[in-house]
Amino acid sequence: MLPPNVALRLPRGKILKTIIDRMSKLTRMAILRFEMTGRIVLSVSHASAAIKTYYTSMTPNFDAGLDEGVDSSNHATVKVDLRKLSQVLNLQYMSYDDAHFYVADNNALLLHVRLGEDAGH
Repeated sequence: MLPPNVALRLPRGKILKTIIDRMSKLTRMAILRFEMTGRIVLSVSHASAAIKTYYTSMTPNFDAGLDEGVDSSNHATVKVDLRKLSQVLNLQYMSYDDAHFYVADNNALLLHVRLGEDAGH
C-alpha cells in the first residue's frame, strides 16, 4: 500500500455513520476529502441535488509516518461506495480501543481498528 497522505483518528460515536447512511439514500458513491486539519468533506451529487457535509471533529495522527511541521496541510480525496463504508463503520457497535483512517490520495482508504481485550467475548 502507498504511504498515507492523511491519517485521522476516528472519534467515538455514531454521527459519521448516520451522515453516511443518510447520504447513501441519495446516491451510492461519494467523494470524501480528508484533511490533516481534522476535517472530512463528504460530497454527493444527484440529478436533483448536490450536498457537501463537513465533519470537523477528527484528530490528526502524526504517528503514521507523517511530520507535523511538513504534513499538517496535507489532504487526500477518494471516491467510495457509501453502503460499503457504512457497513465498515458498524464498528461503532463493537468494543474497540482505537480506530484510524489512513488515506492515500486517489488510491486507498484504510480503516485500521485496534480491538479491545473483551472484543471476542
